[in-house]
Amino acid sequence: IIQFNCRYTLTLAGTTASINYLVGKGYLKTTAQISKDVKHKRNELKEKYSETREEMKDKISEKRGEIIEKVEERRHVLEDRVDELKSKFKKK
Repeated sequence: IIQFNCRYTLTLAGTTASINYLVGKGYLKTTAQISKDVKHKRNELKEKYSETREEMKDKISEKRGEIIEKVEERRHVLEDRVDELKSKFKKK
């Protein structure tokens, strides 16, 4: 049991020392740095999503307006045509 405890303690100490050395040299990031990076990326993605969403809303509104205009124009053309045909048949 004592041998196991010593081996376990040395493993932990060696791992901790290795991690501290690599962090000090800049090869590994600390959890605080990783957390900061993740939050930054998340905020960037939220902004990008919001911008894209607004752009899509604008495009949809624009297209809706164009379609409504075309439908109104077509309706007026058809109403005029119907009026012409009615007047034509009334004359006969």
